[in-house]
Amino acid sequence: ASVEAGATFTWFDADGNDLGQTSPIQVSVDTSDVVITLVATSSDNCEQRRDVSISVQQLDAGLESPVEVCAGEPIALNPNGNPDYTYNWEPVEGLDLTNPFNPIATLDSSRTFAVTVTDPNSTCVLMTAVEVIVLENVMITSTTSDTIVCTGDPITLTATTNIPNTLEWFDDEAMTNVIGTGNSIEVQPAEGTNLYYVKTTDENCAAESDQAVIEVTRGNAVEITAESFPDTVCVGTMLTLEANAASG
Repeated sequence: ASVEAGATFTWFDADGNDLGQTSPIQVSVDTSDVVITLVATSSDNCEQRRDVSISVQQLDAGLESPVEVCAGEPIALNPNGNPDYTYNWEPVEGLDLTNPFNPIATLDSSRTFAVTVTDPNSTCVLMTAVEVIVLENVMITSTTSDTIVCTGDPITLTATTNIPNTLEWFDDEAMTNVIGTGNSIEVQPAEGTNLYYVKTTDENCAAESDQAVIEVTRGNAVEITAESFPDTVCVGTMLTLEANAASG
């Protein structure tokens, strides 16, 4: 608006708030359409009002934040991105920018990316950030080594995880037959070699090493056989005792 000599301008928003009395004036616009009212007052104290409606174009860049991913696992940062827009990402390390509107991130630690989105048609610009939270992979450490136990003796199997988790134990390689849960269980090995398997119940961020195999070999049973011994002997008699052991 131009100012006539002696005239003043007053600007109001839709709620009647005074925005200022200068011309030109700068007004901050949010994501909704706005209505600005201009009141011009002449030197003779005459007034004229005019409403100005401004349509605000919302730039839908499709971005969501935060995004969670397992360490080392690729993830698309903007599956709903608009290929007609221009996307600039910072930093670019860890990003595959073959499709800038939907880059693929592969990270070992959490990171926040600044992204500037431009609509070439309207020249509207959106500046925002996408936070990528990298979750720690679950790792299992078996504290029970491969071992040999005697026939009939039980053994306690123990394993730990680097982050709190629930463990399941199995006695089959397919891990379908659950024999216990928790960080430790007691088992009674059958004769011969027994393999026990443990894994986490949380399927999220499960690395290949989230499974442990423990080999337990049950020792052979020993059976003692002995010759017949006399029921009584004389004092000072030298006895010869003989025994034999056989593996079962």
